[in-house]
Parts: sequence; C-alpha cells; structure tokens
Amino acid sequence: MLLIVLSSLAVLMLDLAVKRSIELRGGARSLRIGPFAQIRHVASSRRFYSLSSFRSLLVLVWTAALVAAVTLAATGVLSSRVAQIAMGAALGGAAGNLFDILKSRSVRDYVALGWWPVFNLADVAILGGLALAFLQR
Repeated sequence: MLLIVLSSLAVLMLDLAVKRSIELRGGARSLRIGPFAQIRHVASSRRFYSLSSFRSLLVLVWTAALVAAVTLAATGVLSSRVAQIAMGAALGGAAGNLFDILKSRSVRDYVALGWWPVFNLADVAILGGLALAFLQR
C-alpha cells in the first residue's frame, strides 16, 4: 500500500511541476523536439468540465479507484512491487488531470506528435501504469 501512495504522489508532483514549467516557459510558444514531436501548451477543455456535478463525480471515481487499488494490494491481487508502483503511477496521473479540471476546468496538455492528439505526462502514467500493473500483478 505504501508503494501505491508514494508512487502516486511522485507522479502527481512531477506532472504538476512539468505543467507549471511549460506554462512559465511561455505556453503559447512551441518547442520542436526532433522531427515528429513538439512541446506546446494546450488547454483541453470540455463543456462538462465546468459542471460541478461532473467534477464531483470525477472526485468520487478517483477516490473509488484509490480504494480499489489499496484493496487489491491488501488482498494480494497486486502482490508485486512493480504492479503496486505502476498502479500508484496511474492514480497519480489521474490525480494530476483531476487537479487541472478542478482548478481551471481544463486539462493542460503539452506533448504534440502531429498525428496524435496532444497529451501529457499524466496521460502516459495512467495508460502505462494500468497496463504494467495488470501485466505484472
């Protein structure tokens, strides 16, 4: 359980720090990284992000996911350390995007590959963390 909490906090802090540094750097400007990628700030907003009932539901879903992850670890379903760290990373990524929605009613994305929708570290942590957690359980 401790690994889940620590990795969740680490990913959340890293995600928020990267998003903040992108904004401080001048979010409107883009920075090319190789031939296919660029760093540029995009505020991905959806109309339902402004609904307080939707934001409350997101907090409830995140809390339920945390309880489920801790329960899975406590019962031995997520017995490997890698799985627990990966699950924590997914929860931390979800918390980072949730923080954005609660704070500004949008998600701060910044990795643009051209052919793929703009995304952020939190998105990678969510998808990669869940995949790794279930492969390593």
